[in-house]
Amino acid sequence: MRLQIKLVAVRKIQSNVPRSDFSAANLEQAAQAILQSAGTINPLILRQLDWQSYQVVSDHFGYYAAVRARELDLATGEMIQAIILEPENEGAILDQLQFFRNTEPINPMVSRHPNPDDPVATPSIHVDDLAPLLHNLERNLITQIQAIQPPSPASFPPMLESLEQRLMAKIEAMQKQQETLQQQMTALIEAIQTPHPTPPPSPTIPPIAPTTPKINLNTATITDLCLVKGLGKQKAQAIIARREAQGPFTDLQELIEIAGITPNTLSRYRFGQYLTVG
Repeated sequence: MRLQIKLVAVRKIQSNVPRSDFSAANLEQAAQAILQSAGTINPLILRQLDWQSYQVVSDHFGYYAAVRARELDLATGEMIQAIILEPENEGAILDQLQFFRNTEPINPMVSRHPNPDDPVATPSIHVDDLAPLLHNLERNLITQIQAIQPPSPASFPPMLESLEQRLMAKIEAMQKQQETLQQQMTALIEAIQTPHPTPPPSPTIPPIAPTTPKINLNTATITDLCLVKGLGKQKAQAIIARREAQGPFTDLQELIEIAGITPNTLSRYRFGQYLTVG
């Protein structure tokens, strides 16, 4: 499986090594270099903590240099190249880290503690000493160059799909909350209204039937529908849009297909007394 270098937002990365462990001057120089080349030649090694956060496994200095680059230029320094540890490649990547980033030369080219009085301890560099180092560097560069490729569009849909699902869930929750508030407001208005007792009808005189004609769902205008209690401009527009898209209504129960109208709404506002489909 070929390694893939991905672009990760710097703000989503965290490190368990404090920034103060590194020289501010060195971080500044590295950040300027990152901005000038619009990226790094040495990708970070990250472990994904959840769908939107990562932790540095290797190259904490590079991470803080990227943080400084983002502070200097948000547009250019927002993203950083990184390799994300996956279950199938984590062992191999950690082995590479052990070999390529933590291995010391077998024969040091320069004595670490030369004795100025000892001429034998004078630092010296030989071509033969450079061969193993150059060989390892060449292998490391070839591996990184082969792995570098533009981010595949296929890596974005899962995140976008998750974001879309969360957004739709929030919209649905807000619509339900709005409907609940509307129901509570209607109930409150009905509760605070002073009841006016209606005298019982005379047993010898039957009640007069209402003379106001019902509104036909299949011919009514927005203005007509807005006259019905329980409907507003938004629901009236939705009713007409449904009528134009799917044809005439054949039953008042089809109103529950309109957003914001439920069976409880139909019975509470007694739409049957004011609306008809014939």
